Amino acid sequence: LVCCSLCQYGDNTRSERFVLTARKMQLLIAIFSLLLAVGGNFTHAFDYCAASKDLCPVPGSRHVVCNGRQFAPACKSPKLIKMKPEYRAQILEFHNRLRNNLACGYFHRYAEASSMEELHWDNKLARIAEYNARTCSFEHDECRNTRRYRTAGQNLAINWFYGMNVTVAQALDKFQRHWFLEYRKGRQKMLDRYTKLSIQAGIGHFTQMIHADTQYVGCAMVRFQGIHQGFPVTQYYLVCNYSVGNLYERPVYR
Repeated sequence: LVCCSLCQYGDNTRSERFVLTARKMQLLIAIFSLLLAVGGNFTHAFDYCAASKDLCPVPGSRHVVCNGRQFAPACKSPKLIKMKPEYRAQILEFHNRLRNNLACGYFHRYAEASSMEELHWDNKLARIAEYNARTCSFEHDECRNTRRYRTAGQNLAINWFYGMNVTVAQALDKFQRHWFLEYRKGRQKMLDRYTKLSIQAGIGHFTQMIHADTQYVGCAMVRFQGIHQGFPVTQYYLVCNYSVGNLYERPVYR
């Protein structure tokens, strides 16, 4: 998708209409019910730990799923935030608006994009992001790849709030704006080829959001309690996994 077609998002419903017989519909409902009965977790259908050597490019690294789904000791009174449709929509809307503005050339220091994929939500990426989020520790995991996404990327954000009733939507907005504002530190040559200069500039969250080859994102968030300078605070930790990450020596977009 490029500028003009990306500027407006309409209903992507296909023009084709599929007519299901009552028998087929009953079968689909039965299958869906079975999936729900086992938790709807497609991630566990594949042994990521056993496949770490194949999925993880760094020798000796372990897939984040191997850590298990329990909360880490650093998580005090944790709560995994359910990514409701409105939260998923908020994340996609922010990302796609940013990608659209870049594609259209609205950033004076950056060139227009000849192609820019619209971002969609991926439940498996979101599910795998949960394993990092449950650590309550601001640290990238060693490996988050899947059989489909062999170069998955990741954005992290964490913050504490004292004496404020901050909603999930407000936290999501704050985190994404923080990632986005990294664009001020970058230059076009840092996006033409992602190199050591790009990394040193501290624009990795921004480049991940606008990476032209990224088509899917999935996020997880945890709210937990902590202490900052002797005061009790509420902390939010956001983990977003992307189908394609920042690839060294490769362009972020063209």
